[in-house]
Amino acid sequence: MVIAPVLSALHVLGLGVGLGSVFMRGRFLREVRAGPDPRAPQLDRLARLILVDDLQTALVAVIPFAAAAMARGLWLY
Repeated sequence: MVIAPVLSALHVLGLGVGLGSVFMRGRFLREVRAGPDPRAPQLDRLARLILVDDLQTALVAVIPFAAAAMARGLWLY
């Protein structure tokens, strides 16, 4: 009786995809009705965004090494 759990999982997946697509269509239509954004892109924030992006990249690179250090108990030596 493996069919029941598989059908249940497919049902939940179908509901999620269906409701998500309806939600995204509504957001798209709201954006289309609003028209183009009159504001120009704010390029004065670009330097700060690049800095934040670089910091996040550095953190992503450091996290596996910190996890390995914690797993090995390097603070105990």
